Amino acid sequence: MTALRWSRAALLFGLALAVYTPSFDGGFLHDDDELVVANPVVQRGGRSFGAESWAGLGELWGIGVERPGAHHLPGIPVTATSLWLEWRLFGSGGKAGGVGAPGYRVVNAALHAGCALLLWWVLGLLGAPGAWWAALFWALHPVCVESVAWIAERKNTLSMAFALLSTGAWLRWLESRRLAHWALSLLGCLLALLSKPAVAPLPVVLLLFAAWRRGRLEGATLRAAVPHLALALASGLLAIWAQRTLAFGDEPLVVGSLAERLGGASFALGFYAWKSLWPFGSLAVYPRWHETLPMALQLLPATLALAATLACWRARAGWGRHGLVSILGFGALLAPALGILPMSYLRITLVADHFLYHALPLALAPLTAWAVVAAQRGGPGMRRGLAALGVALAALLAAGTLSHARVFRSEEALWSHTLQRNPDAWLAHSRLGVLRLNEGRPREARELLEQALRTGPELGVVHNNLGSALGALGELGPALRHFRRALALAPSDPLIRLSGALALLQTGHPAEALPHFEAAQAMTLDAHSAELARQGLAEARRRVGAKRQRPSPAPPPNASAESAPPARPRPRSRRPSAGRPGGPRRRCDAAPRPCPRRRPWDRR
Repeated sequence: MTALRWSRAALLFGLALAVYTPSFDGGFLHDDDELVVANPVVQRGGRSFGAESWAGLGELWGIGVERPGAHHLPGIPVTATSLWLEWRLFGSGGKAGGVGAPGYRVVNAALHAGCALLLWWVLGLLGAPGAWWAALFWALHPVCVESVAWIAERKNTLSMAFALLSTGAWLRWLESRRLAHWALSLLGCLLALLSKPAVAPLPVVLLLFAAWRRGRLEGATLRAAVPHLALALASGLLAIWAQRTLAFGDEPLVVGSLAERLGGASFALGFYAWKSLWPFGSLAVYPRWHETLPMALQLLPATLALAATLACWRARAGWGRHGLVSILGFGALLAPALGILPMSYLRITLVADHFLYHALPLALAPLTAWAVVAAQRGGPGMRRGLAALGVALAALLAAGTLSHARVFRSEEALWSHTLQRNPDAWLAHSRLGVLRLNEGRPREARELLEQALRTGPELGVVHNNLGSALGALGELGPALRHFRRALALAPSDPLIRLSGALALLQTGHPAEALPHFEAAQAMTLDAHSAELARQGLAEARRRVGAKRQRPSPAPPPNASAESAPPARPRPRSRRPSAGRPGGPRRRCDAAPRPCPRRRPWDRR
């Protein structure tokens, strides 16, 4: 590389990293607990690299696991491995030690910046005019914030890096036909799929590039892509299994009829195309606009896409082949996220920024190339004007990313921002309700959690948290009803089982609590929750046995600690609160976990 290329590479990497600095000092967000902070498999063996830690890593790869659960992160072992390693490097901050969330966030931003360099390389191999500018626009695009500033979306940045590596090696193989290039492409494809199965359409994009480069698909090229396609098929089937058996949980998922799903998919495709061009006004949870539109309007984006595809096909001997690759590749990479196949995220919303992360370059690169070619055909003045326009556009994108990255610093900022623009976002109500509960404001928590039940699906986690809020207000009867409803909705969730069992035990229902303690103890729990389940089970058995022998009198007000029921789970260590320097934030995550605070029915 020349000195100029090195300087351009450094500038690209530096800018891609710099726009995310407002989020570096943020904390853990929604789903980060399940992946890292409260994941007993990732944390097995502590922060050392001893035998127990390596056994935990083996579990993340399915070694010795008969029935994988959500804590095993099935389908994404490469992503899980990166989090396993970073847990030992960064911990979770606070009393648990380590730098906590900022470490994970910086790594995610560095991966994104590295992907920008890989994208520049791939576009250069394709001979795309303005490759560096296209990579810069992608790196600074505000749509990418949700993938980069959210630790739970590590699977996006990691899979993107491997997908670009696979694509670059594939393009090299098309020219050289060297086995090493083909093998590197296959390895990159495998690692991308093991980072995020939703990149399963990658082999289709590789074949599109081959047809674009050669003018047609040769037999040797098709045969070379068979292993890529086989891996993608296996990964896709695994993802469908994981969605149906783990992500859906016990609660029903309403996805609508096939016609309704096709209409929603068409709307989502149009939304992502528009969002590629107008990236501002991003939200963590978008309104379900499509549900209020007639079917004819919902199908309009798909109709326009089909018309554009046919026009490009008719002009495939010239400019049309570039448009075909862009349209078909863009649609293929988005296909798993359009909602035709049921996925758990449909409970929250139909569209999300992080679904656009991989497909976005196929929208930006052709537009950038067209602008550069038009400038080259003009005079020096037009080229200077276009360069100034490019700088202005990059500055505008950077400003949008800097602003949106601040929203992802904390859950308070994220969900408050969401409710300002989408008051019906049930997830935002639920998460803010949990924050209020742990701030000692149970009345506000109750209002938010009840609103979450009114505006969203009936989920066990919301009932569980609402039961905790009602208990804090002393409304024991309604609280117990919500705990029982959570147990009925999500019996396979170990922490809801444990939380409900503790509530039943502490309100004088040991016989009803006993089977829930036994079920929770048989599931995967972190060390503290497992100890609570063991103690609770012993206490429930003791009380049931005592009742069988003789009537059990009501406990005196000054009952001893020895006869008291097990305490609620202690709070997990968190990053220092922005409002309370140096002290960990006491909070109860909206993930189905037993509430760490003592409730009014807890015996003193």
